[in-house]
Amino acid sequence: MSIYTLAALKYAESSDGINWTWFNLTQDAAKPLVTGIFPDWNRGTYGPVDAFYNASGSPGLDDTNIWNNRYVMYYDGTTGGIEQAGLAYSADGLHWKRYGDQPVLPITPGAWDSSYAGFGTVINLLGGYHFFYSGGQSAMHEGIGYAFSQDGITWQKAATPIFHTGDGVLWRSVRCYTPSVLLDVQGNTAYFRMWFTGDSGVNRAIGYAVASLVLPSQGAERGRSAEKEIQEQMTSLAHFNHKKCCEKQGEIVTSFLERMELADEDIPGYGQILEYIEQARSSCSRSEELTASGNAIAGNYSALQACELYAEALHLLEELAAKVA
Repeated sequence: MSIYTLAALKYAESSDGINWTWFNLTQDAAKPLVTGIFPDWNRGTYGPVDAFYNASGSPGLDDTNIWNNRYVMYYDGTTGGIEQAGLAYSADGLHWKRYGDQPVLPITPGAWDSSYAGFGTVINLLGGYHFFYSGGQSAMHEGIGYAFSQDGITWQKAATPIFHTGDGVLWRSVRCYTPSVLLDVQGNTAYFRMWFTGDSGVNRAIGYAVASLVLPSQGAERGRSAEKEIQEQMTSLAHFNHKKCCEKQGEIVTSFLERMELADEDIPGYGQILEYIEQARSSCSRSEELTASGNAIAGNYSALQACELYAEALHLLEELAAKVA
């Protein structure tokens, strides 16, 4: 099967989630999802990114209001090298029409996702859309980014990735990608629960991360823009995670290190512990600076990176303590 034909995308149905029936897709001749023509951004595809189903959607294609269609799908488009996310819609899940002529989540020249931006999860919440996506400069598996949109079409990306292979976290230092996110609303708090792939070059594993937003109370003023609400909530979350990760986690690791009274830096593993601690402190400083400058999304992610780094340091400290005991 060639990735340069629509055959790379399929549709399946099941009544029990176990036995599935597959169907081939068709596409609009004027607005095809896959062109097969170089150097089109959608010359080929590696498959869907995420899809939405609206049971009360229009029985026919609605070209004006994309979200009034029964099926809306973000999908991977590739030149054969560069990969970006496109958008398509359908009335029956079988015949599809591409939205617009360009990818809706394009690469960002010169940034960490300058050649790849795609596979992940899109969440609709608070009158806006949250896109957790894979990206990179030389491969799709170099990091996980975040973007926000009020209409699901025009996206504003966070400047820095949530997680990246260059963060210094060993278990995901070679690959870090494919975020699968579930929305869990409890009371007035929405939790984004993320599972994602990490690879150290030796082992491949599944990681877990969680972030939360406090939802507006019923009857609260809703005249403010969704973007402003998100920014305010992310600022609060950034401060919370900075305190939890940078202050509390930092104190735990520092206290543990002082109790061990290690004086010989030649002890195997000791240098790596100090490096993790230094990287965590750097992430904490970056978190404060980013949050103070108004980029609370990136500030929050820097705090979470510190959490991971301190956790790595604590794990190595516990192993070292067992060896020298």
